[in-house]
Order: sequence, then C-alpha cells, then structure tokens
Amino acid sequence: MWRDKESKKPVYLQITNFHNIDKNEDCGKCLKAFMVYYCESWLGSKEMELEELRRLAEWVEENE
Repeated sequence: MWRDKESKKPVYLQITNFHNIDKNEDCGKCLKAFMVYYCESWLGSKEMELEELRRLAEWVEENE
C-alpha cells in the first residue's frame, strides 16, 4: 500500500471514467482520469506521475 511519507496515512487513487453518450444512449469514446487523494501533508488531490508519487509517498507491505 502506498503511504504518505510524513503522516504514514494511506494514499488513495480515484479513477473516473468519462463517457461520451449519444442520443441513442450508446457509449462512445471514454476518457479516464486518475486523481491521487491527498493526505494531511499534501495540499489537495491532484493528478501526478508515478515519479512524483514516489517522491511524496512510499510503498509499505501490509500484513494481512
């Protein structure tokens, strides 16, 4: 699980699919948006590349 380096809280990813629907209610092209949800030490949710995520957060193995 990705965790914020400062607060150690989980980092959440929101995936949103935007579909173009015509008058017959058929789905057309799809645009997918990825937003990373902030932790306390971040300013807000934002789009970011994996390199930026690695700078702000760290991968921690979770015990199940």
